[in-house]
Amino acid sequence: MKANALKNRDKYKDAYDIWFLLKNHPAGLDGLADALIEHANHGLVQEALDHLAQTFAAADGKGPTAVARFHDDLQPGTEQYEQTRQDAYQRVRFILEKLGWASSAY
Repeated sequence: MKANALKNRDKYKDAYDIWFLLKNHPAGLDGLADALIEHANHGLVQEALDHLAQTFAAADGKGPTAVARFHDDLQPGTEQYEQTRQDAYQRVRFILEKLGWASSAY
């Protein structure tokens, strides 16, 4: 749902919520990917994954930047800001790859 919200709204919180879930899911990234894989062929899930792939296509892309900018205390150009963007990027890309959604097209 949040991935589709990213497509339809321009709110930093949507990207942040995705990152927060990926960072704090009790089963970890592998467990979350395992839970999602059975739904990966559903049309709405594919649409959401496609949008995630586009929004998180690069560490300095729209999605990772929105995650870092959601934090009022992080300033662009600082080490913590860049680390947050990189972390968001890597977590989303990990899930996409586990679901077979990694593509050189993005």
